[in-house]
Amino acid sequence: MSQAVTEPTADRLALLYRITQTFNSSLDLNEVLNRVIDEVIAATHAGRGFVMLLGDDGSMEFRAARGIDHRTIDDPEFQISRSVVQRVAQEGRPLLTSNAQNDAWLGGRASVMALGLRSILCVPLQHKGATRGVIYVDNTVQEGIFTERDLDLLAAIASSAAVAIENARLFREVQDNVRNLRLLNEISTDLTSTLDLERVLRASLQRAQDAFKLLLQNTQRWRLIQYANVLISHAEAQTNSRTASQVANCINSGEQRDEFLLRVGTIG
Repeated sequence: MSQAVTEPTADRLALLYRITQTFNSSLDLNEVLNRVIDEVIAATHAGRGFVMLLGDDGSMEFRAARGIDHRTIDDPEFQISRSVVQRVAQEGRPLLTSNAQNDAWLGGRASVMALGLRSILCVPLQHKGATRGVIYVDNTVQEGIFTERDLDLLAAIASSAAVAIENARLFREVQDNVRNLRLLNEISTDLTSTLDLERVLRASLQRAQDAFKLLLQNTQRWRLIQYANVLISHAEAQTNSRTASQVANCINSGEQRDEFLLRVGTIG
């Protein structure tokens, strides 16, 4: 009897194989994350699902938040129990509660009461022994919807998802590095192609604007600062001017992005 319960069934193995194939069919990180959570919701019959990944500052960042209807959930940071996420991320172990309202550890927490959380299942996303994020699913209507078998299934899915997410992340990193090298080559070409101070400054500012617009799409402000600082060092070496330094200064000082784009866009 116990053997029949613990061993994976043929249906479950087929499901895991199909999910793994789905995860590995794309190297676009956002697409992979949405596929992960859609498959998780379908496999566990959850009402909602969330994927959070470890950010550069060590905090968990929402990267996918979907409902059973595959629609994106707005303001996901206010839709879950942060206590559950933090505990799973810190301990690296899954957590299952059949009824959060009556749970000795969760029952009195404000988010659980306010959101009416019932069934909660959360597992770590681990790659090479390190926790890189968590998958969190819940149901606000029905208690006892998740079982130990669901926990085992979600842990297996998370193991496959972690590999797919890491592959997509590395692919994006390679793309970013290629883009960096291309931009630096373009900057060097611009700054060494003429001795005309005005043209050099205009080229510098145009590259900063192009980089800024590109990086706004990926919300990677630290890369923009890196671009700007490299650009400035090239510009000042060619022109011995402080004018181009304004680009890096305004970025590092936290100037509003729209204001910066407007001002830079009007130069020249």
